Amino acid sequence: HMKAYGTGLFKAQPNTQAMFSVEAVEAGLHNSKRLQLSVTNEENEEVEASLSDRGNGQYAASYTPTAEGDHWIAVRFDHTHIKDSPFKVTVREITKNEVAPSAPAVGPDIHFKHPPDPGTIECIVSQGEAEPGQPQVAATGPDNQKARVMMSEGEDGDWLVRVEAPKTGRYQINMQWAGVATQGSPFLFDVGDQVSASQIHAFGEGLSKGVVEKGTRFSITAPVAGLQDDGRLKVKVSGEISTAHASIIDDGDGQYTALYTTMHPGDYNTAVTFNDEHICGSPFKTKV
Repeated sequence: HMKAYGTGLFKAQPNTQAMFSVEAVEAGLHNSKRLQLSVTNEENEEVEASLSDRGNGQYAASYTPTAEGDHWIAVRFDHTHIKDSPFKVTVREITKNEVAPSAPAVGPDIHFKHPPDPGTIECIVSQGEAEPGQPQVAATGPDNQKARVMMSEGEDGDWLVRVEAPKTGRYQINMQWAGVATQGSPFLFDVGDQVSASQIHAFGEGLSKGVVEKGTRFSITAPVAGLQDDGRLKVKVSGEISTAHASIIDDGDGQYTALYTTMHPGDYNTAVTFNDEHICGSPFKTKV
């Protein structure tokens, strides 16, 4: 099993290197190209990214975004996404005096993953300007039932906190650092069982360019499988002259392959929608 964790999966600033860790089963995988990292921005352009081997199956991943906006981080092993990949991170400038409930100026930095994955509420806790310590977390779910909390410390000293949220309803997360309640605690989350367009992402070369009369493909990732069966997940590739035939293949475990064929060159809009709502970044500009 492989996993990725660290601050760079949740926050990044333009023109500043962001880092996170990848935990694998063995060392040397990136040299054989079995373990791969790619980062794309809102324009589906590749962002400079690299992997370095720390040994014992631990890898340091880094990337340097050049502009603000949503970015997608894909970590693949043998061309298959690892758990939770691709990760969405919103790159933005963070001012020195910025104070927000989820990132206090004095105290640990807390960054929740938005939107939360189905069944899990997740955050990264960093020491920031706080005194040395570690998080203490307790959580309750619907009907005030205790929710399971899992914590692990990363190589970079950041803490990954996961709260299991299998039921629909409100969850309350109480957090302390060095025995003192963190700013913004308790945190409240309303967990639903509905999949939304904001939880679905598309990536791949086929979003930005295609070849006339040749099948072109790109990838879609969602929380669950089977979304194309009832027509809720759709792909439409339309240009000034014609609309391309498009189809979606369910690869299982929330992974999909979109295929389309255009008969004329030109500029196209590739729309990926769920329940008639555009997913992140849609419609995409496609040159054929």
